Amino acid sequence: RARLLVHAQPSPAVILVHGFGGGSFGFEERTLSARFFFDQGLDVALFQLPFHAQRRPADKSVGLFPSRDTSRTVLAFAQAVSDLRGLAGLLRARGASAVGLLGMSLGGYTTALAATAERFDFLVPVIPLADVTAVHFEHEAMREVQVPAAHQELGRKAFAVVSPLARKPLVAKERVLVIAGRHDRITPPATHAARLAAHFSARLDWFEGGHLLQLGRGEAFAEAARFMLHR
Repeated sequence: RARLLVHAQPSPAVILVHGFGGGSFGFEERTLSARFFFDQGLDVALFQLPFHAQRRPADKSVGLFPSRDTSRTVLAFAQAVSDLRGLAGLLRARGASAVGLLGMSLGGYTTALAATAERFDFLVPVIPLADVTAVHFEHEAMREVQVPAAHQELGRKAFAVVSPLARKPLVAKERVLVIAGRHDRITPPATHAARLAAHFSARLDWFEGGHLLQLGRGEAFAEAARFMLHR
């Protein structure tokens, strides 16, 4: 599922990928600034992750992903990457001169993972999740729950196959821009954005806000648009 905002003549295209629990096209047009990027000259594709929005099964007992079901989570990431590659192919077939990815939070993780499977023209993870197991342990620690080290290691091994930090990037470092929020407490930058930028040997930009209250994001997105248009 995707919504396309395209110019009369094919242009460089960006695929926007939402965060956990999102995906509604009307909401994500605003959250991911789709119209702004369109007005800057980019064709825009709003992508829905598996098990989100219109891709959520009618049986509401089937939850979102990531979930406690490890195999289902791994397969959902694989499906998302396959879908992103297919959507990129559609945009290229329309004549797009370049196709890249911008993802927020869970979308940042998913786009980074996709960039280890295909050579996209640019990649912009925003306040990204970078390590599924780490964020779980961080959130457990907030509840003063300590996860045994052995369980942490098992988690890392289980998700290694779909971890962007465990795979070789296929997008050149000068084509990657990671954007972090200085006060992000949901995906703390030291654990996530900074590690992702280091793994991709990429530039790391900052805005002053956090994961939900994204103060200063407008300037960061303006720079992201310039970055994407010049790749």
